[in-house]
Amino acid sequence: MAGLVKETPTLPKDIIRTYLPREGLEVYAKRMENESYRLVTDLRSGDVYGNPFWLKGNRLARFTEPASFTEEQNARLKRLAKEIDPDQIFVVEPNLNANAYGSGKVMSVAEKGKETKYFITINGHTVPVRVTPIEEHGVRYDVVDGEKIYPVNFNGKEWYFEPATSPFVSKKLADEVMKNMDEFESIKDPSVLSGPDEQTLMWNKYGRSYIKINDHYIPLIQLYKNWDWYHLVKKDIQQPMTVLIFEPENELFRLETSLDKRLREGERLKQVEAGSSQGISRQTGQEVELPPVGDLPDPPGRGEEWNEFRNVQDIEVEVPPVSIDEDTTVRMDSLTRFLPEPRIYVYNHEDVNKYKILEFITGVFSKEPPLPYRVYKSLKLSNKPDFLKPFVLELIKDYKKAQERFQKTLEVCQNVLTKGRIAETPQGEYLVKMFRLESAVNQEQILLEIVQRLISISRKGMEFLQKTADWGYENILIASSELVKQPGSKEYISASQNSIAFRAFIFPTDPECRIIFLADSFYLNPDFDKGGMINSGKSRTLMHETTHLVAKTVDVAKYYRETIGIKKTGKMVLEEYQKQRSRIFFSDGFKKFVKHIERTQNKPGLALTTVWQETIKSDLLRANLQMSDADMVAFIIKDLAEGRNFEGVLREARSLKDSTIEDESIFIFLAVAVNTYAYGNFARDLELDKDQEQEQSTETIAVTNESDHPTTVKREKREVASTTKEPPKNISKQSFLELVTTGIIRSYGTVQVAYGLQIKPEFPKVKANRSSLNLLTPSTVNSNRMSQLIPTQPMATKTITHILTASRERSDKINQPKVFNQQNKQELERNRNN
Repeated sequence: MAGLVKETPTLPKDIIRTYLPREGLEVYAKRMENESYRLVTDLRSGDVYGNPFWLKGNRLARFTEPASFTEEQNARLKRLAKEIDPDQIFVVEPNLNANAYGSGKVMSVAEKGKETKYFITINGHTVPVRVTPIEEHGVRYDVVDGEKIYPVNFNGKEWYFEPATSPFVSKKLADEVMKNMDEFESIKDPSVLSGPDEQTLMWNKYGRSYIKINDHYIPLIQLYKNWDWYHLVKKDIQQPMTVLIFEPENELFRLETSLDKRLREGERLKQVEAGSSQGISRQTGQEVELPPVGDLPDPPGRGEEWNEFRNVQDIEVEVPPVSIDEDTTVRMDSLTRFLPEPRIYVYNHEDVNKYKILEFITGVFSKEPPLPYRVYKSLKLSNKPDFLKPFVLELIKDYKKAQERFQKTLEVCQNVLTKGRIAETPQGEYLVKMFRLESAVNQEQILLEIVQRLISISRKGMEFLQKTADWGYENILIASSELVKQPGSKEYISASQNSIAFRAFIFPTDPECRIIFLADSFYLNPDFDKGGMINSGKSRTLMHETTHLVAKTVDVAKYYRETIGIKKTGKMVLEEYQKQRSRIFFSDGFKKFVKHIERTQNKPGLALTTVWQETIKSDLLRANLQMSDADMVAFIIKDLAEGRNFEGVLREARSLKDSTIEDESIFIFLAVAVNTYAYGNFARDLELDKDQEQEQSTETIAVTNESDHPTTVKREKREVASTTKEPPKNISKQSFLELVTTGIIRSYGTVQVAYGLQIKPEFPKVKANRSSLNLLTPSTVNSNRMSQLIPTQPMATKTITHILTASRERSDKINQPKVFNQQNKQELERNRNN
């Protein structure tokens, strides 16, 4: 076998292995005079050919025209050069970002106890430069004169000032953009962008690319992977896209022509059809105003890009529902830090994915009387009927809120890590209460794990939503029946005669990362939930679904819909979470959590009860479980972004617009993730007890202002120690048996919510095929299954699981009269109204 391996030749000292420009082939190049390079024809003789190149990182770059300087620039250079102490000793060294600035030399002056200063020689003058690190992209160099920033670049021979417009932008394109500059997103300060790459594109720390036109840095997004088509991002997503083509032979970006557009759409259609085993049916020769009834739009065809972004593993067969083959003798290892985030799996079979999505939507709309529905693609208004446009406009607004919240929480948590003790920060105080860490012996270590996990989820959530927006919201789908306009009003209402439990859903195994909103659930008849928020904010729903897609969060607990006039707080959310610990034990989310531990620690047969008992002993594991819940994570991110404390009071002024006016803190637990792992087990219809009087909220909100903390301080890395403890005697940490059996009775009865609402849960009878969806299991089915497991042996010999299920069955029986009476009351009221 050794003879089949191609040996790498030993290279002479002046010959390197490198690449041609723009992801070109690997070649050999010889270093010439003045640090230029030429391609080698024979390694032995060292013969070279062709035009000279210069080296930019590990890739060759072509030389450009010599730099030129204006009188104003020369005057600036002379003035800045005079301010430098001539007696300073300069150390010449390579620049700190060869990928952007090649072999350009910089000079440094280091003085003890002072920050190192950097200088460059530009047009014969030595001037100071500011060095700015850009996460993931090295550093950038700028000449700073007062408050003005002048970016510099290197062309292989000398440093020069960046021109106002990239030399890779054609004059026609630049003129067209300048006439309509207000239409485009742009930034003026380049300090947050990397140095220019070989196409003069600059990147922010989140991977978004920009190009410079008339001293404005405009986002320039590649339309499809490995394509030379791009688009300049506009502020208004309803405006037509400005598409550019990059011509490698001319090294220019130019506007797309009508012929280019037909070619692009034709090639894209071929790619999308190739990705579907059944092909895609299209109507040609006419423009279809509305999508067909009961069908799904063509897939966006971005599975490859999303898979790369989410770092997924492809599976050839569908993953079966989570099952636990329990062995109570298997013990789990003690944790010293959170479990790693679960690996995301995708199923690259569009025909199957499409069938499942439609199967679930049909199940929602097939309740009596069934409603025909259409599925609309993207957030463009041009392909939406009038009744759906208000929903789309609200979703666009809330989409931006969700983006801002992810980004704000990311920045807040990064700032928290620069502090001496997390617990002493306002955010730390919030997290201590939310995760009940007041008496935890390893409090600071657990807080560190929580904050780091919030940083990870917030970053990925923000980047996911940004990519979705940059790609035209192609993976946002809206399923809707024909909403009915109310007489004498501009409001619409769904014709559904049933309460729709779901707001939105996703399949984590879907490589296209589609998020499907059910518009009707936001326009239900208010009589279904008097006093409840029907058309509530959608940013909560979007954040919930996003965490499923990027971090594989699960649905562990259920949370009640917020009512009009009462803003849910972190304290309320925790109370709801604590009251349903028995539900958590039986949930599919907890099963997946246990399965994740089993795989991570290689503990086949790890029992649910074993892990549950560990969550009582270990604060770290209990916090890890709580941080795996999508609703909990989304609510915490919202609160930290808005600057709220645990009681819901604002700590500081926020940048999120309108968030104090609109009811944007509504906790939409009904946004469930639907997948082959049975996320939907937590969806349900909610009804307010019509005989229960709603108490008036006496909660008041005080607003305080607090200056932002600096984010440049470094913080030493801390490790989490492994610590476990015995369960305390307080009510929040009772013995396992006592806590769960008591919790079953409380959870399955009529729940008295802390803020004066009485809510009775019921599971919806969705007519989807559960064998393929693995969605929800009605409570009656669960009860029957559990009762079959209850043996007739004496109590002393029963396992803990048998005791739990028996208690659960008794609870259901006890509460049947309450449900029956409630149904009678509703029927009488309907007859009275008729």
